[in-house]
Amino acid sequence: MNNDTKIEVIDGSIKSILRITIPIILSTISISFMFLIDRFFLAGYSVDAMNAACISGNFVAMLSLFFIGITGAAGVFVGQYNGARQYNMLAVPVWQMIYFSLASVPLFLVLAYFSPHLNMLPPYFLKDGVAYQQTLMCLGFLGPLRVSITAFFVGQGKTKIIACSAIIIGAITNIILDYLLIYGVPGKIPSLGCRGAAIATNMSEFSQVMILTCILFSSYNRKKFNVLKNHQINFEIFKGCYRIEFPMSIGHFAILLAWYMLQTIIGHTSRDASTIYNMALNIFMFFFFISGGLGRSAMSICSNMVGRDDIPSVRETYKFFVIMSVCLGGLIAIPLICCPNWILSALNGLSSDISALYPQIKMALLLVSIAITLETIFQSTFGVTLSGGDAKFGIFADMACLWILVVAPTAALYFTNMLHSSQIVFGFMILRSAVSSSILYRRYKSMKWYKKLI
Repeated sequence: MNNDTKIEVIDGSIKSILRITIPIILSTISISFMFLIDRFFLAGYSVDAMNAACISGNFVAMLSLFFIGITGAAGVFVGQYNGARQYNMLAVPVWQMIYFSLASVPLFLVLAYFSPHLNMLPPYFLKDGVAYQQTLMCLGFLGPLRVSITAFFVGQGKTKIIACSAIIIGAITNIILDYLLIYGVPGKIPSLGCRGAAIATNMSEFSQVMILTCILFSSYNRKKFNVLKNHQINFEIFKGCYRIEFPMSIGHFAILLAWYMLQTIIGHTSRDASTIYNMALNIFMFFFFISGGLGRSAMSICSNMVGRDDIPSVRETYKFFVIMSVCLGGLIAIPLICCPNWILSALNGLSSDISALYPQIKMALLLVSIAITLETIFQSTFGVTLSGGDAKFGIFADMACLWILVVAPTAALYFTNMLHSSQIVFGFMILRSAVSSSILYRRYKSMKWYKKLI
């Protein structure tokens, strides 16, 4: 490529939307699949190990996503600069967030050291959970760093790069290392269980960061966008990213804290309740990442439109994403509702016989399918409002709904000894997604979210 290479305009056409959205969805599927495989391998090793990793992994994600939320703001600026054709500025917000990610290294190392004291695990999950949490925390800065770099590509709509790095490098690396490190190889590699799963995840993240860094600093990007020359600290842009995403990061932290509280409450209820909840939650989180991918795509496309004041295209794009969300939710619901036995048959090879729990797991999967559809609509709407820099409203509405409509009633049932089943929690989740989606839609219609940041 040379400096005269044509840069494709991102508009509201179906071709343009799909060109950006499909690679993002593929990349999020691969990341989701990576975590699902993690849990599946651990369940084959020990069901207790799987439950411990689910709870501890959520604790690490709670802290990592605080930084990921802030670094993701670079994508909004890149998108608006790209839409305004200020190509020389594209790398500036990316560098600010790279520096921010690297500054988090000491904090993650300190948190890793104190991991044995930073958990709410029940005694029967403690050993495996601490090992998983401590190992992941050591390289917790890699997630924010990866998001910082991908913002450069997402803002331009160059999502195939992310898909390739995630699918080819990340997922394959994680699957191979999961198998080798969780179970071990007799006489060559010791069986590391939860610690091995965490090492595999860390190595997968590291490989993705290395590949994306090489692409970011390629000859084309150095010449076309001056990615190396624009490395100076820019406090105005840093503050802009911080203003957009700090409220969102606080919200993400509170949301993940809510999920962590739910998992620990159910974990303390009983081993069986924890197993049912985590099995269904793994499916929910698999598709939750895909919903997030739709939101990232909506943000990428609409931020370009905001950058050139193209409101009609924003509206058409939003309609398309809502239709896509409903269709995706329907496709997800078919296997979960109509033929859940294929999921249950995969559980027959686990280290423990949980066949007695199958009826309850099937009911949980039914409820999860409804919650996923509503969550996908919410994420698409949130991506559109985020393209105008409006992070506070959506994230705090979602946070409030989660704590008030899910955590509070679940905790009330637990402390009154009335929490006998985890399925009711998924019912609360459906209510929460419906209410938060309705609230955010009203925000979208009001246009109070719309703002040019450059």
